[in-house]
Amino acid sequence: MHELAAIWKRKVGFDPFLPAEKAGDLRKLLCVKCGLAYFSPKIIGDHTLYSKLSKFDWYYPKNKWEFDQAIGLVREHNPQSVLEVGCGAGEFLHRLTGCADKVVGVDINEHAIATARSKGLNVTNQSLAKMSDTFDMIFMFQVLEHLDAPGVFIADVLARLNPGGHLVLAVPNPNGYMKHIDVVFLDMPPHHNTCWSNEPFEYLAEAYDLKMVHYETEPMNYEYLRALLFAQIAQSQIWGAVKFMQKIAVLWLLPLLYLLRNVSECSGQTHMVVLQKAGGDRDGTASVGTI
Repeated sequence: MHELAAIWKRKVGFDPFLPAEKAGDLRKLLCVKCGLAYFSPKIIGDHTLYSKLSKFDWYYPKNKWEFDQAIGLVREHNPQSVLEVGCGAGEFLHRLTGCADKVVGVDINEHAIATARSKGLNVTNQSLAKMSDTFDMIFMFQVLEHLDAPGVFIADVLARLNPGGHLVLAVPNPNGYMKHIDVVFLDMPPHHNTCWSNEPFEYLAEAYDLKMVHYETEPMNYEYLRALLFAQIAQSQIWGAVKFMQKIAVLWLLPLLYLLRNVSECSGQTHMVVLQKAGGDRDGTASVGTI
């Protein structure tokens, strides 16, 4: 844990761990029932962590692959009401302007909420359990992996989803390019606490009587390939001067390396699933075991 804390300090300038949290070892475990990977001990970042991270321009990017895919889904299903859970600074909500009669965002990061509201967006920090409105489509981009109890949270989300409505989930893909990097500090506590492959999505759909209507993985792009190659160079045991020359070579050869990549073995950062709620009177309170 001390090594991970040092990486945080080097990468973003602060140590997010309490002294007691750095005392032991961090383990990554797998639930044999639902296929969800999770970290032990459980260390959950609070709103102050995200307030600090949100000050970096790269933390809430204006354009994401899943945003483009989601806009296509909105055009396909033509919802009258949309909710984004974990909306951040409102980049996706802003793109939804005019696409639905009611567009609402929820987040816990007060700094991001203030930014979103400055754009004229309807964003709140109200908990889902206290909300009374329901929606035709609910989006959660890069949210599930941050949660303490994702199964309980999903129950609250589904209570806000209209019968026949669609829940769109996008999370980091553990089988994407990041699996080739030794340490991805933002994909570990206290930032990310669970890792979602396909299997937990299938379990989730069965547990809540949802229909999985779409699944898609983000393709590899230039930036991900550059990040992967740079990380692999950094992980090597060769001299620093050689590493520097290798990075220069990567920058020169990146277009060629991109064309020669193995598409079947290396995808991008994210995968996305679309789940449809049953059309009958469902309350979304099924048990989800250890999720």
